[in-house]
Amino acid sequence: MAERRLRALVVEDEPLLAASLVDSLGRLGLEVGGVASDRAQALALLDRERFDIAFLDLYLGQEHHGLELARLAAGRGIAVVLVTGQLGHAVSDALSTLRSAALLTKPFSIDQLRSVVAAVRRGLAKPA
Repeated sequence: MAERRLRALVVEDEPLLAASLVDSLGRLGLEVGGVASDRAQALALLDRERFDIAFLDLYLGQEHHGLELARLAAGRGIAVVLVTGQLGHAVSDALSTLRSAALLTKPFSIDQLRSVVAAVRRGLAKPA
């Protein structure tokens, strides 16, 4: 039986990183159903579309909007992957409070991304 394609949201304010992540996710078999570069775009997509997994840049501009979006997405049953190049207490605190959160630190390799996606798939396959 074929594995169901996960539908992903990418929220990243750096266009080259967003494009690279979208390409990599596609190569890993995910369907990218939306890309947002800021909080407003992400909120609109979350309201309009269905996603299984969201890759959220923790810092959108200088703000921690990714953390707010992570809480919102997790509350809707979406698996959250926080993507950041700046580790700190905010990230640690977020991971401990978000049931379905994972962490991907920039820069990351396709192998690291593959591992995170596999872990999320395993988590989604577990009965609630």
